[in-house]
Amino acid sequence: MTSEGGAAAAPSTSISASGSGSAVAGTIPTAALLQPADLNGAEMKPVDGDAGKALRPPRPCGDAHPSDPARVASTAATAVHPSAGGGESTAPSVILETIVRYRPGSGAQAFDELTAAIARCPGTAGTDTREWQSLGPLDAGDEAVLFRTSTQVRADDQATLAPWTWPVAVARVGDDLVLVADLGWETMNGEETTVRGLITAAVQRVRATT
Repeated sequence: MTSEGGAAAAPSTSISASGSGSAVAGTIPTAALLQPADLNGAEMKPVDGDAGKALRPPRPCGDAHPSDPARVASTAATAVHPSAGGGESTAPSVILETIVRYRPGSGAQAFDELTAAIARCPGTAGTDTREWQSLGPLDAGDEAVLFRTSTQVRADDQATLAPWTWPVAVARVGDDLVLVADLGWETMNGEETTVRGLITAAVQRVRATT
């Protein structure tokens, strides 16, 4: 798999504090992440290398967001999710989950900035550029949005370019932003239905630990 998608990457539960120091300190427990019961037995492991790098964090316009200094903790993990059948093939897919915690009262601003950036900077899919497209709100958490991001990769014949699309859901739970994306497998597209189901489970896990 290409380094950005990270199908061969060892997924992760690395938890790191971020922010400027005067924020509310704390860590995100591993219990807040999706669990094997949510993933057909797969286990979340710390992100390795560049897996899903364009979504850690998603920045469609390429610049920092005003709420970034309010980040106080974050974690990123991936899991190789067994196929439930259907879709492009019976291959598994790489699921990326990130959780970012903001200072009290800052989560809504961070969510609004992300959705605004997706609308403002749709971009174009290319070999080194990305397209971002909002697919509308979701019924998850305090508020949620579904979007997809696409780039282009070389097809098997190496002569033509094919789209590589990741569906992504982001939900706000208080001052936490929870992101779940299906990075597909190799250069296969992710499945939107998978993301729609997992974001509900992800929100429940975060709420159970806060």
